[in-house]
Amino acid sequence: MGGGNFLFKLAVIIGGAVVFIVVAAIIVNVFFGSKTNIDELVGVAQTQSEVIRVSALSSQVSGQALRNAAESTQQTVGSQQQALLAFLKTHGRTLKEKDLALKKNTQTDQTLRSAQQSNTYDIVFMRTLQTELTDYDRSLTTASKNTGNLTERSLLSSQHDDVQTLLKQLNATQ
Repeated sequence: MGGGNFLFKLAVIIGGAVVFIVVAAIIVNVFFGSKTNIDELVGVAQTQSEVIRVSALSSQVSGQALRNAAESTQQTVGSQQQALLAFLKTHGRTLKEKDLALKKNTQTDQTLRSAQQSNTYDIVFMRTLQTELTDYDRSLTTASKNTGNLTERSLLSSQHDDVQTLLKQLNATQ
């Protein structure tokens, strides 16, 4: 009888330990696993909108290489934004156009108007687009570092690689 009692106690202890480990794993996963940073991704989407808007201002550019780089930027970042918006939607966040336009910088428009009047539009546009892409790339890198969600990290990493290619294309126009 004493051996059966010991086995029962051992089974209860092992069973309790297994239950404890499962509950602990669930709690850790809920609080620390696959964490997405939705607010930061909203900021990235808003930055994408500004890059798209600025790149669309290339109609006044005289250099074909710069105009092509701006068009590539507009198309690539537009596609990236659609992918990011789809990701956000699967995580319960839908953005409207007015939400996406919150990072619109009217100073950029003023700077480009002044550049047009002083016949320096191409160089000012190129530097402006370069700054926009660099800031966008920085926001992608930060968002990627701050996520525990592998799908999100993969998406942001791919977008970062695309931005590096865009920056190389833009720099080649100089």
